Amino acid sequence: MLQYLVALIATAIIGYTVNSSVKVIDEGDEALVERLGKYKRTLKPGLQFVLPLVEKIAHVDTIRERVLDIDPQSVITKDNLT
Repeated sequence: MLQYLVALIATAIIGYTVNSSVKVIDEGDEALVERLGKYKRTLKPGLQFVLPLVEKIAHVDTIRERVLDIDPQSVITKDNLT
């Protein structure tokens, strides 16, 4: 009975470690990884691995092109033409 309990606890620890170390970064995103609070590397899109309890994903940002709608503005050129 004790062997089954030890095996169950070991399986739970291994499962938690694998689950927390595998990260999926979406297409068009990048993630910053910190190791013990300091910047370590940038993760590109796809399946990535981090060290559990030591590294964490601090920030996920998009690298997609963003379209901004800006209203037309009048300007004066050097030769005073508008």
